[in-house]
Amino acid sequence: MPLEKLRRQEYYHVSMERIYLDWAATAVPDEQLHYEALKLSLGTFANPSSPHTDGKEAAALLKDMRARTAACFGAEEENIIFTSGGTESNNMMLFSLLEKKRRGNIIVSEIEHSAVWAPAKRLEGFGWEIRTV
Repeated sequence: MPLEKLRRQEYYHVSMERIYLDWAATAVPDEQLHYEALKLSLGTFANPSSPHTDGKEAAALLKDMRARTAACFGAEEENIIFTSGGTESNNMMLFSLLEKKRRGNIIVSEIEHSAVWAPAKRLEGFGWEIRTV
């Protein structure tokens, strides 16, 4: 799809008549951020772990994005982990609890998304207590 088409409003399907309520699943992307992400992904798509020129360019871009993200949150760069989405992030965080020697409580909202509930329930089998609020 040409980049010019992406700039046009009709591509985003956003209107005053439309009301979107499934914010737990996804959100309407900011048009400028979406456009910039698309430009970056089309221009720098190589594996950042590869030793070739394109891979090195992707690695440099990833390093820069990690540094900029860390600066936004006042965090250390090594604490910024990019994932493919919310489910992967939830799993990474919740299953990291298995590294703890002492088991404890996990508090989960009764209306929490299944991407949190499923790994939390798995942790019950490892001695974690699930509490709901």
